Amino acid sequence: NIQLTRPMQTAIDNAFVEVSPNGTDWTTLYSANGNISNTVTASYDLSAYCSTNTQVRFRTSGYTNTGAQLWFDNVDIALTKKAGADEVGDPPNLLSGWVLGTNEAVEITYQVIVDETVFTTQVINTATAVSDLQDEPVWASVTNEVDLVGVSLGGLVWFDSNGNGIQNSSETDRFTNLVVTLYYNGNPIRTQTTDENGAYLFEQLVPGDYYVVVAMTDLPADVIVSPAFVGTNREIDCNFTLQESGSGSSYTRYAVSPVVTYADGESDLFIDLGIRQVNPTRADVVGVWGEWRDGRGAIGWRTGSEWGTAGFLLTRVDEASGEETPLNTAAVLSSLAANGAVYTLADPAATRGGGGRYRLTELEFSGRQRDLGTHDVTFGEPPPQAIAARSALKAARATKAASAPASYAPRALPGTSPVLKVQYRKPGIYAVNLADLADGMGRPLSDLAAAAAANQLAIRQGGAPLATIYDEAAARVLFYGPATDNWYARDNAAMIAIGPGVAMPRRAPAATSGETVLPVQVRFEEDRYPLDTSIQWTGDIYYWDYVIVNTRSSYAPSFSVDLTGCQSDVQLTVRLQGWNSSTNKPDHCAEIYWNGSLVASGTFDDTETKEITFTVPAADVIAGVNELTVKGILLPGRAASFFVVDWIDASFDRAVAPEAATAFYEAAAAVPAISAAAYTQPVALALDAAGAPTWLADENGALPARAFAAAEGDARYALAEADAIPVLVPTAVNAQPWFLAADNRVDYFIITSRHLEEAAQALADYRAGQGLRVGIATFEDLADTFAGGLRTPEAIPAALRHAVATWAEAPWLVLFAGNGNYDFLDAMIQTTKEVNHVPPMMRPSDYGTFAADALLTDLDGDGLPDIAAGRLPANTPAELAAMLAKIQAYEEGFAADWTKQMVLVADKNDPLAGDFRAANSNFAAQVGGRMSVASIELDVTPVRQATPALTNWFNTGAGIIHYTGHGKVTVLTSSALFNTTHVAKLSNARPPIFVALTCLAGSYESPGVTSLSESLLVKSGGGAVAAWSPSGYSLNDSAVALGTDFYDVVINSGANTLGEAVLYARRAQTGKLLNSDTYGSYNLLGDPALRLAGNIGDTPAATSFAQWRWGQFAPADLANDAISGNTAENFRLYALGDTGELAAEFPEFGNANTPGIRNATDDSFVMRWQRRARSQDILYRIYISSDLQTWVADPAGTEIISVESDPDGVMETVRTRVYRPDMPTIFIGVKADPK
Repeated sequence: NIQLTRPMQTAIDNAFVEVSPNGTDWTTLYSANGNISNTVTASYDLSAYCSTNTQVRFRTSGYTNTGAQLWFDNVDIALTKKAGADEVGDPPNLLSGWVLGTNEAVEITYQVIVDETVFTTQVINTATAVSDLQDEPVWASVTNEVDLVGVSLGGLVWFDSNGNGIQNSSETDRFTNLVVTLYYNGNPIRTQTTDENGAYLFEQLVPGDYYVVVAMTDLPADVIVSPAFVGTNREIDCNFTLQESGSGSSYTRYAVSPVVTYADGESDLFIDLGIRQVNPTRADVVGVWGEWRDGRGAIGWRTGSEWGTAGFLLTRVDEASGEETPLNTAAVLSSLAANGAVYTLADPAATRGGGGRYRLTELEFSGRQRDLGTHDVTFGEPPPQAIAARSALKAARATKAASAPASYAPRALPGTSPVLKVQYRKPGIYAVNLADLADGMGRPLSDLAAAAAANQLAIRQGGAPLATIYDEAAARVLFYGPATDNWYARDNAAMIAIGPGVAMPRRAPAATSGETVLPVQVRFEEDRYPLDTSIQWTGDIYYWDYVIVNTRSSYAPSFSVDLTGCQSDVQLTVRLQGWNSSTNKPDHCAEIYWNGSLVASGTFDDTETKEITFTVPAADVIAGVNELTVKGILLPGRAASFFVVDWIDASFDRAVAPEAATAFYEAAAAVPAISAAAYTQPVALALDAAGAPTWLADENGALPARAFAAAEGDARYALAEADAIPVLVPTAVNAQPWFLAADNRVDYFIITSRHLEEAAQALADYRAGQGLRVGIATFEDLADTFAGGLRTPEAIPAALRHAVATWAEAPWLVLFAGNGNYDFLDAMIQTTKEVNHVPPMMRPSDYGTFAADALLTDLDGDGLPDIAAGRLPANTPAELAAMLAKIQAYEEGFAADWTKQMVLVADKNDPLAGDFRAANSNFAAQVGGRMSVASIELDVTPVRQATPALTNWFNTGAGIIHYTGHGKVTVLTSSALFNTTHVAKLSNARPPIFVALTCLAGSYESPGVTSLSESLLVKSGGGAVAAWSPSGYSLNDSAVALGTDFYDVVINSGANTLGEAVLYARRAQTGKLLNSDTYGSYNLLGDPALRLAGNIGDTPAATSFAQWRWGQFAPADLANDAISGNTAENFRLYALGDTGELAAEFPEFGNANTPGIRNATDDSFVMRWQRRARSQDILYRIYISSDLQTWVADPAGTEIISVESDPDGVMETVRTRVYRPDMPTIFIGVKADPK
């Protein structure tokens, strides 16, 4: 930049501006001549001349006038310099090595670009300069404000209870602590978790492209993203879609919002995520009608079965406008009957002979409301379906009663035994009479008296000794029995035998008087009803009573609280647990009344437990029986509230006085001695914090002053009147059960009850006749041996672990011969008429607690079955006999055409549950070519035609009848395609295997209810030979994956037995933890040894000769030892395979040398042979001979160098190095012997 000032006067006056990169070669940038009368300004780009010696000069010529001048003014050289690689940073070095002459200056202009995502409001630039003459930096700074408002992005995550993708005003439940990640230009920049309101917010963001990701991997498998961008209101819709990747432990799923570009100042606070539950595949009502009774019109409906149903809502639908008018704001309460019920609700607007359209909605305990559709009804006389519905329920109850066993009492082991068992429920002091022990052991009374006197009477509990007191005068032994904390059992047990015992330590009374009032803690609890729909495990499955309330009705139970001897205020704690939930918080409100007066209240949500603690003044306490009432209060906006009362705890001071059983008192630091003067002949024990007892008596075993001193370490005291101590009657225990022997070799292990043992023997004989090695054990014996006498199903996996660890050959098939249910305490047996022959283990899930027989054979605690198992759910010997007859009928048709027929039944597709028709199409493709396939699809065929078609297939004969779709305990599909009433009419002689990928159809554990699968098994002269179905709720995608693996094993792998096919299908789901609720509820009701029709051949499953032959021959041949027995040829085929050949690897035969094995100086060679890959009962030995006459076993000079499994996994190829240079001729053989 330059200015030329001063006029030029003549044409010969010239001015030049020139530049040179080296001081020699000059280029004219500007020249002017002539008469210029003003100032000239010019700018030039010097970038082409830049060097380390760039020079600019100013030159004139002419100017002959004396004194003429020309000014070059305002010369400014501006340098634009890009930062080099070493000039980027904080701070960059913008200029160095610059030489300034006198009056010269350098000006540096630079641009700051903020490329971080950090929100920036101002940029502060500070520059420093130093020179060779100025060591101290000279600095200056400038602040530039950034004109940036910022972007704000946020939203919330809500539970979309109706799954429509729209936030309704009633949907107030939110998801908290979900991880939310914000992405900017494709990269994650910030992460936070949703707050207590389910909300998230990212503020002070720079403009750009953003999207949001919400992690859903840890959420239950049955929740998914709601439909996105439904409707036109951006503020209440869902803005995310679901993305999944990986499988097993690497499986992940996320909700992802679309990428949106946001300008500065924009705010988007409605990036909301709706999460809904996938509907399990279950059915609902089976009939809706109108009826005119007692001068009014009512809508009636019948449920085929119920599980998790809290009640129903009904609305009248205007057929013209579609407007809906609620008939009830509070739910019609559920009957809580698993096999369904009939309901009615009046419509005041109904007219006789008129009609109407009504929408029925189910209110679930989970809080969801499920639309059961609209129904057109006419109000007249009760229609046939109403009459039939009521009759069907009565018939179901009558059928259940007719099939009840003759006796419900536990069956004791007959005869005498050296080991006896006593049982009790509550903790306390107990007595056992020596005379009863003598009778039970079959020994003279004198033997028992001598043993007790010599401390040779051993009482043990859970393997540990219980200390005893020998009461010689009363000819009895006393002991303190603690309560059990087992989830399945209430009755604790103790084993008694002659042997070294433990005498209870004694402490002298050391007091003649003491306090007569002590603090006590008393629990009032009755185990009356099982809470099977609970998703939370508490101390046990039982509760005392329930509380139900809606605006139309309520049930508020009262409880007796006996506070006899109370001398103080009483602190009470009432434990409640929620039963239903909703989208509101909280769901429940409880009021507690004491003798009619309101004393406390509390609120709680969902299925939470709630303990309400309060104090009642002594003046308000009756020194006897008091009444505590729990009342439910319906909170605004709630349709109903269901919760249960578990127990009541009371803490107070009570007079030391005799009670009906053992009285317990708390030790108190301020009480040095206790008086039991109110007792006539007290037996007193001091209990430490662990419950270990010390007998408080003098050397004569008496408490002469009826008082005793407290001592350090005392926690509680137990007192009982000597002549009021409960006497326990011992029963015999199997002291030497066969299953404790180490030399057992069992293939097929039947576990049954003593009630059914004789009937189960017929099945054992049938299987033994086919060559299986069979063992029968009663559940009672297993409980006595492996659970210390506790009646807990945990004894079964303990027994199986023992078998695997100690038997010569452990079972590979286990049958539970007998029904089981969750009434573990027999609290409901007089009503349900069901003996709990082989109790199930229960598994909690997101929908409730269900039977999971896989846990009975889970030997390593990973939740997966380790042995193929099944259950024959017989309640009586006759039912077990009927099941055996069907097993025989099915196996007699092993090669018949009907066993190769498959019938696939698909429910109507449900977008919220699954594409049932597509699933069945895939199954058809799987079995194509191996079985003939017929299909019944409710999307194509109406129920009125589908039901007789399905029934016809049962009666005609099919090997497998498969159903995919909705279902409940007693019915398939919401339109009652097939139910227990249909089963009762079957008379098919060709029983199929029934597979149901649905909900609850196999719920055998519900006492008093016969599930659909049970009814098919129990049906004499018809039904099914086996049923594979869930006891709980089933998600369709998970169930289809399970079914796919099942048919893959059956068709492609050729599984020989039904139990093994189910086992491998179940174990194929390893790692799919999100779907474990579905997989865990599928149980096989049927014989696991059942031969799958047409499947003959070797499988990798065979680990013993018995297992191999079971699949190698048809059922008819299994009974013929000449064909299928342990012959030399059969054992050779089993041990060495079809070829059984040995091959030598020589280069002369085209084999390559084995590196390191054979070379020019090594005369060894490799022998190749086959053996069974997973054998447990074969001893393989190598023999060599030089003359075919004398053979040497396991010779020197041989070693196995490699083992490689064959592709089918059945056999493996072994390569053995043979090095015997001493033998010019060598013969080699491999021999397989049974171990």
